[in-house]
Amino acid sequence: MISRSIVFFRRPASREAALHALALTLPVLLAYICDVVAFALQGETNLAGFLAHVGRRARETAYFLTPLVWLISFWSALSFALLLRRAVPALRFLAVAAALASGLFVFWFFIRVAVYYYMRLDIDPALALYTFLELRHLILSETLITIREIPIYIPLAFATLLGLSIAAGVFFSRRSARAAGAGAEPAYGASGGETSAPHAQHPHSFPARELLLALPLIVLVALGPLASRLFAGLSSAAANNSILGGAARIQMISVNNPEDFPGFELRPPMHPPRLHFANRAGFTLPPDTNVVFLVLESARAEFVELERTRFFGRHPETLSVERFFVPVPHSSNSHYSMFTGMHSGRDFQQKYKTMRPEVSLPGVLAARGYRNYYLYADNTGFENEIAMLTKLGMQITEKKDLMHNTNPETGQNYKSFHFGMDDISLLHAAQRVIDADQGPFTMSVVFTNSHYPYFNPAPDRFNRFDNARMVGKHRNAVDYAMYISDRIFEEFQKRGLDKKTLFVLLSDHGESFGERGFFRHSFSIYNEEVRVPVVFRHPELARFSERTLPSGTMLDVYPTIFDMLGLTWPEPLHGQSMFNPEYKFFLPLWVWRLDDYRGLIFEDKKWIYNSVEDRLESLDLDDQPDRVWEMDEPARRFVNAMRDLDYGKATGSSAGVAGRRGGATSSEEASPAIGGGNFYTGGGRFTVE
Repeated sequence: MISRSIVFFRRPASREAALHALALTLPVLLAYICDVVAFALQGETNLAGFLAHVGRRARETAYFLTPLVWLISFWSALSFALLLRRAVPALRFLAVAAALASGLFVFWFFIRVAVYYYMRLDIDPALALYTFLELRHLILSETLITIREIPIYIPLAFATLLGLSIAAGVFFSRRSARAAGAGAEPAYGASGGETSAPHAQHPHSFPARELLLALPLIVLVALGPLASRLFAGLSSAAANNSILGGAARIQMISVNNPEDFPGFELRPPMHPPRLHFANRAGFTLPPDTNVVFLVLESARAEFVELERTRFFGRHPETLSVERFFVPVPHSSNSHYSMFTGMHSGRDFQQKYKTMRPEVSLPGVLAARGYRNYYLYADNTGFENEIAMLTKLGMQITEKKDLMHNTNPETGQNYKSFHFGMDDISLLHAAQRVIDADQGPFTMSVVFTNSHYPYFNPAPDRFNRFDNARMVGKHRNAVDYAMYISDRIFEEFQKRGLDKKTLFVLLSDHGESFGERGFFRHSFSIYNEEVRVPVVFRHPELARFSERTLPSGTMLDVYPTIFDMLGLTWPEPLHGQSMFNPEYKFFLPLWVWRLDDYRGLIFEDKKWIYNSVEDRLESLDLDDQPDRVWEMDEPARRFVNAMRDLDYGKATGSSAGVAGRRGGATSSEEASPAIGGGNFYTGGGRFTVE
């Protein structure tokens, strides 16, 4: 049997099939290398920085091995398929499939670079399938938008690799056709040797068909920049109300009253440093109080049952917020707002470059002698967040550091998954910090297990919900994260540090499970994704007569903590202290990097505009429907004003004052934001007149 196999693979047809497969796989390998290089070059201007980024990516075992395994599997499958094609003439279509698969692999790496250019996200097949099936028009619209922001050589490089894939397929197919036409195709005989083919194959038109199948991919990649310009033009027209939401109206008849819609400043409200906690409580927290953030991942408010925790449920030392919202249901945006008190921009690179750390929460506390620690069970390269954390002076412990440690409770390596690893590793990392540093410090503990695909390292213990269902796996992982939070608190308690530490348990955003047609997060601004829990705990809070605050947002975390510490922040922020007795909601809502949903929480009402369906609705703060509005002229003026409330320049959208409603002036000035805002405003007001 072995000898027969050796003879088989020595045949010219076998060698040719292997060469054919290699020729089709080589562009895929080069596409992966382009993927790595594109991310490594991002924002780097020197060779040392470039090599450091390449090395960082290579050191991440999961990020390096996954595409390597894909490539080996792809090459093996191609070789087998092409051998089958040579042995069975009727299976010639496999050659078409092989070349098309090669092109699709190259195109997928291009999608990774274009769609996730500001991310360091490695995508597994399940997440890839989810992306294509669930996220509506993400691939098309986001590629066309984002490609305008990346260097032109990137799409050209991928277009070249696609061309190489096609050229390899055409070359080997014609070679095979010529050999078949000459009747020279050898066949595997019963004796184990080679015999003449009983039937001569005839040249076929495969190259032309293959080229036609691959042509759309080449056009989309090579002409992407041109298409994106057209897309940007349509977006600009929509902003000027000529094609709003893709549904132009020839004649608009007003049926709504202008006064039905709230009036507001187009300039984002900036709240000056004002302290309220001491007036309400009669005290402030002691000087040099440690601040510990316990950041749950993807945990919406209704899924976090605080009464099941030992230390963060209703307790004399805890203070929670009844209605707490994030402005963008995406981790990086929330982390930025938590540390800066500002609404995040969409261009992460610009945001991090312009960020002023000296006026952020970690920066101000560092100037007062605090050390800032960031403990994360995944890679901080995700969306280049490492740039922000480094600029903020964080001492980072992340997945690449934790992978080299063993779990002291089991003596085994920590369990991991493609997005992160067992969050119990963060407990042990926190232990090492507090054993080495008695304070003052800030510690941000950022969990990962409850992020898709919802990793539950102890399913036998955390199984209140059905682990066979996605929502059950997620909720069990949230329970696990709260268990780890309790254990971290307990470590502080053992060392007596709980009495000098303010704990803040909160979530970065929520998660959808089919409600209103949404799945996962980042693309809905309903409460499933934007309403999250927040709890403060400190022994001194037992002296405070209130156990809950009515309202707050992620923008308010920084000024609220400083208010409790009796510290003022250096300059006005988008956020304000939640202890302000005159607190009122004013929170623009976005989805992540797209512009098909815009929202505004204004006082006691939420407004949501869906540009895909050209639909404006209002709800109460619990998302109970209030009204769906006729899209007449007053409604469109309100929607345009709401879209103009852009706290950060949206990729692919016009940020100029042309077409602004409500008497905007012609002057443009940058908001005095901490950074990344790139907010341009005409200083006008959307009025109800």
